[in-house]
Amino acid sequence: MILSQSPSMKQAQLQIAASWPNCPEKRIELTNTLEKMKHPSHRPVGLVCSWEYVSGFFDAEGYIKIPTRSTSVNLEFTQNNRHILDSIHAFLQVEQEGKWRSVSGCSGQAAHKLCCYNSAVSRQALRHFLTAGLTVKRAGTVAGRFKSHGGSGRPLADVRQSIKYLRLDSKGAMRAVQIKRLADKLRLAKAGGICELVLKQELQLYQLRQTHRFERVLSQISALRSDIRGLLKSGAKLARPTLA
Repeated sequence: MILSQSPSMKQAQLQIAASWPNCPEKRIELTNTLEKMKHPSHRPVGLVCSWEYVSGFFDAEGYIKIPTRSTSVNLEFTQNNRHILDSIHAFLQVEQEGKWRSVSGCSGQAAHKLCCYNSAVSRQALRHFLTAGLTVKRAGTVAGRFKSHGGSGRPLADVRQSIKYLRLDSKGAMRAVQIKRLADKLRLAKAGGICELVLKQELQLYQLRQTHRFERVLSQISALRSDIRGLLKSGAKLARPTLA
């Protein structure tokens, strides 16, 4: 079920959209409720952070940053609702001993950000994300976990090579165009104040994005398998795992 896979903050909104009533009075009431829930000042009820929750949130709202001329790996969350980032920050402060910076505003934007510029802590967080079920950014996360200097890990060129699995195939590019078009229609519906159309298109957009994420993962797996088959045909051997 798509609703069961969504973050707790979004679940309530999608549940309202999925069960939109026919009664005009109830529609007005729910429209007001949705507007309050979408406001950046809204404080989600019952928000409990875990590695699974943070991993899912990072999949949707996070970034892995590997500077071109640097060996560092940085992580960043962005979100309009500061309360969510504050909750995630409090969780990570406990789990990773205060290595994450405090939530701050994005320059020139209404959004807020939560960042980690400590490479060791970033890689540790990425390991937790992978264990907790990270999907969309899995290929980039695996790449970001590797060290890139001093011969102590894979070179940065290999890291960038691994990120090729994040590229969209032709079908993925078409879905991306559909998502953009639907997002543009949604913005127009919001500007026109057409509440029922907004709810319908929000649900469609969410479902399309979920499908896009799932299909991207399948595409990445297919590309990885193809590369592995090519390596095996060229004479590469599978290494036996060694016990630590």
